[in-house]
Amino acid sequence: MAIQADIIGPLKDTLTTARDLFILLPQNAGQEMVNAALGLYQTFKAAGKNVTVACPTPLSATAKNFPGGADITAKIGNRNLIISIQVDKRDSIDKVSYSLDEAAKTFNLVVQPKKGEPPLKKDAVNFTYSGALADAVIMVGANRFEDLGVFYQAEKKLFSEAKTIAVSRFAAVPFADFHVTDNRSLSLAELSLDLINTLELIPPAEAATNLLMGIDVATQNLQSATVTANTFEQVAKLMRLGGVRRLSTPPSVSPPPAAQIQVTPTPTPSPTPTPVPMIKPVTPAPVPQDWLTPKVYKSTDTVSA
Repeated sequence: MAIQADIIGPLKDTLTTARDLFILLPQNAGQEMVNAALGLYQTFKAAGKNVTVACPTPLSATAKNFPGGADITAKIGNRNLIISIQVDKRDSIDKVSYSLDEAAKTFNLVVQPKKGEPPLKKDAVNFTYSGALADAVIMVGANRFEDLGVFYQAEKKLFSEAKTIAVSRFAAVPFADFHVTDNRSLSLAELSLDLINTLELIPPAEAATNLLMGIDVATQNLQSATVTANTFEQVAKLMRLGGVRRLSTPPSVSPPPAAQIQVTPTPTPSPTPTPVPMIKPVTPAPVPQDWLTPKVYKSTDTVSA
């Protein structure tokens, strides 16, 4: 369990009774943070909470395609309506008043120019909002308030009045009222599911899908050597709730081209011809003259009877 036993009770009371919730991402949030935040957002929304999920910096186009990703906003101050009127001169306004028409349920703001000044033009009026108000703020992946960028800079009153909960893998310097943190956990999605389980809430299918996506990103599709049995148990639970694994594909890296080895064929030397020995003509020896003279052979032997 990532949540310390001594804060489970107060944390559960805070989030059970809270009506308005903000789930905030830090600046330049990565996919794992976005998936975890969306999983919490959809779970609290299904539980009937008035919940807003926001990030102070633009997200990638891919994040908008996550289940519920289109609900991530860049603004949280929407409690106070500010009416701005462009005027040419500072002292051209004589009086400002208002009235309430209860029958028509209308609020009327009356701006009266000074005598001699032209009336204000209606296209010079602008409407904006400010003032964030919530019972609790859950910060996913932030290690300090300053990580929230313009949210903290513009709405410091919100963070001093609302209960703050930080969901982070690493043990940061304490800055929130409650910290859900465990550096042994492999993903923010697992910590978020621990928080959901502590509150005895049931994630809807889309929330389960987001949490599964966060786990897959953090564990290289469960291929990391540090994956534990607890991770597989979390995955099994989320799949039973209708979550679908959308496996993250690591960026393909083309292998470097094989070195081109220039092979120059070695010419085969022509065989050296074996020299043929010179044969000298043989001059025949002269024939003796007596060989050429006819021979007369006489019988000198006496034959006995």
